[in-house]
Amino acid sequence: MKKLSVLFALLAVAMFAKAEVGSLDFTANDITVAPGGEASLTIAASDASMLEYIFNWQCELVLPEGFYVPAGDKGNYTHKVWDDDDEKYYDVFMYETPSNKSKHETQAAIQSDGALKIVTAVASYTSLRTTREGKLVILTIKAEDGVAPGTYQGIIRNGLFSGGVVAEDAQGKPYLSETVDIKPAELSFTITVSGATETTITFTMTAAGYGTLILPFEAEVPEGLKAYTCAEAEGNVLTLVEATTLAANAPYIMEGAEGTYEFTGTPENDAVSYTVGLLTGLLEAGKAPVGSYVLQNQAKGVGFYKVTSEKDVNANRCYLNMPASGALMYRIGGTTNIEEITVDDNAEVYDVLGRKVLGPLQKGVYIKDGHKIYVK
Repeated sequence: MKKLSVLFALLAVAMFAKAEVGSLDFTANDITVAPGGEASLTIAASDASMLEYIFNWQCELVLPEGFYVPAGDKGNYTHKVWDDDDEKYYDVFMYETPSNKSKHETQAAIQSDGALKIVTAVASYTSLRTTREGKLVILTIKAEDGVAPGTYQGIIRNGLFSGGVVAEDAQGKPYLSETVDIKPAELSFTITVSGATETTITFTMTAAGYGTLILPFEAEVPEGLKAYTCAEAEGNVLTLVEATTLAANAPYIMEGAEGTYEFTGTPENDAVSYTVGLLTGLLEAGKAPVGSYVLQNQAKGVGFYKVTSEKDVNANRCYLNMPASGALMYRIGGTTNIEEITVDDNAEVYDVLGRKVLGPLQKGVYIKDGHKIYVK
C-alpha cells in the first residue's frame, strides 16, 4: 500500500507539471537606447516556479537593422547569469560554465539570416535556477551611431523549453518519469531610440588658411574663423557669402588662422550628405565623384581642383559641384558681406538657391531686391 501511494504521488506531480508547464512562455522587457548607446534586454520565463521542471531552453533573437549584441574579442557574447550562493548576477562569456556551478552552459551563434541563436543546456537533470524571478539571461543590446530616433521592434522566436519530472528508480538513480517539451509563442518587444547624444567634432585649419566643413548640428563660428556659403561663381572665381552662424547639415568654406577648433552639439541629421548651393557636405567619409572639385593647395594656389577619378573625402568635409564646367580649378574670392537690413515678410524674397520663399522668414541667408540679407 505504501508503494502504491508513492507511485500515485509521483503521477500526481507529473500530471500537475504537464498542465502547468504547458503554458510556459518567454517574456522580454521593452528598452530605450540612444544612438551609439547600450541597454539591457532580459529574457525570462513567464512562470518562475515552473523552471524546476526545465533543464534546457533555446530561442532566436532577431534585432532590426542598426542594432546588435556586442561580441568579445574571441567572438563570444557576454550575458549575465544568476549565482544562487551570492544572490547576484555575473557577467559570463557564452561557451563558459557559469560561476554558480549549475552545470548549465550557454552558447550563441549568428544564423544565416542574422538572428542570434541562444542555447542553454545541461547534461544532467539539473533544473534552471528559480531564485531569479524567472530571468533566464540578460543581454546587452547596442544601437549603432547612425540609428535615427524612433520606435523599432525586436523578436524572440523559435523558442523551446525542455525537461521533465525527475524520479528515482529502485537503485536511487534519477530518471525522467515524464518529459516536457514546450514551444512558446513568438514574442515581440519594443526598442525606442531616444534623441541623439551630444558629440564633439574637431576641425583642423591648415597653414593654407582655407578648409571645408559641415556639421550635423548648429554652431557658432569660433573666433579666428570665418564661414562662407557658395551658390554662384563668376568665371572661375567662386562668390562667397559670409555666414555668422553654422546651420546644421549645411556645407561651408572656412577661412581662418591655422589651428584646431572643436564644435559640440546634438546631431540633427537624417542623411549622410547634404547639398546647398554649389557645395556638397559629407557627414561620413565618402567619395567626391568624377567631375566635381575638391579643395587643395597646389602650384596655382588654394582652390577647388577638378576630380578626374573618385577622390576620398573625410567626414565633415565638402566638395564643389559645377555641372557642365570645363574649368580645371575654381579660385576662392568675391567675398560678399551680409547687409544688416530689415526684411519685409510680405516682399518677394528668395533663398540662396533662387527659390521664392513664402511665409515668415526663418533664420538664414536670403536674397531680396538683388541684395544678400541675413535674418537673425
